Amino acid sequence: MIFILSSYILIPSNCTWQSIPFENFTLRHPRLQALHGSQVLIDTTSLYDKLVTKHRGGCCYEMNGLMASVLQTCGFKLKPGAARVVREKAASAVGDRDDERAIDLLGHGHMILFVQVEDGSWWLEDVGFGGRCPEQPLPMVPYHAATAQGARQSSEHGSDTHRLRRGVPGSTAIPAEQMQITDPYCCGWYLQAKTSRGFEDQYFFLEEERPLADYDSMNWYVSTHPDSFFRSNTLSAIQTPEGRVTLSNITLTVHSSDGVAQTELKADSELDSALTKYFGICF
Repeated sequence: MIFILSSYILIPSNCTWQSIPFENFTLRHPRLQALHGSQVLIDTTSLYDKLVTKHRGGCCYEMNGLMASVLQTCGFKLKPGAARVVREKAASAVGDRDDERAIDLLGHGHMILFVQVEDGSWWLEDVGFGGRCPEQPLPMVPYHAATAQGARQSSEHGSDTHRLRRGVPGSTAIPAEQMQITDPYCCGWYLQAKTSRGFEDQYFFLEEERPLADYDSMNWYVSTHPDSFFRSNTLSAIQTPEGRVTLSNITLTVHSSDGVAQTELKADSELDSALTKYFGICF
C-alpha cells in the first residue's frame, strides 16, 4: 500500500477507495444490523474485523482509523486531526465580491490524518470523506492542486482535483497569508474540491493533534444524536477504475467512461443487489 517516490511517501488512497466503501449501513440497514450489529465501534480490533474480515465499509472514524493503524504499523509518524465541514452562505451575506463570502462551519466531527514524509514535511491524508474525498494525499502547501490519475469530469457528486488553501475559521475566503495571521490556533486550512462551479471549500482544520478520546465523543454524537445527518440518511461511495459510484438514500449514481447514470432503488431487493454489485457488501 505504500510507495516511496522522489523522497516523498505517496499513499495511494485509491487502493483503499476501490476496496473499502464509505458507508453508514451500520446505522441504517436492518439486515446488516442483524448480521454485524448496530454500533459503530472504532477500536483497532473492531475496525479490522468489520472492514477487512467482513468486507464492509465505514465512516471517517473507521476508514481513517484503520489507515492510521496501518501507517503506524509500517513505522510512519502521523498525527490524528479533526475537521469542521463547511456550508457556504451566499456571498451577499458579507459582500458582493467572491473573496468576501461568509463560511458557516459545523462542529468538529470529521477525522483526518497528518502524515510526515521522509523529508520532514507533512501531508493531509483522508480516505473517509465520502464522494468528495481526495483520491490521494495532499502536501500541506497552499493552492497545490492534485488531480487523481485517470481523472474524470468533476461534478456535484464528486471531484478528482483537490487543493488546500490557508484561511481563518468561519470568516472570509481571503487567504490568511495576506492577512498576516501566523497563530497556528487561528490560521488553519480549507480542503477544496473542484466542481463544475470551480473550487469549493469542503472542510476547515487546524494543524492540531487530537487525542483518541475525542473521536469516541464525535462517534457517539454521529451515531446516536437524533439530529445527526448520518442517522437520517443512507450514504455510500466507492471509487472504480472508470469513475465513482455513490448512493444517497435511494438514488444510485454511477460515473463511468460512458457518462453518468442515476437509478432510483425503490425496493429493498434492489438496494441489496446494488450493495453487492457496486460496493462489494454481501448478505
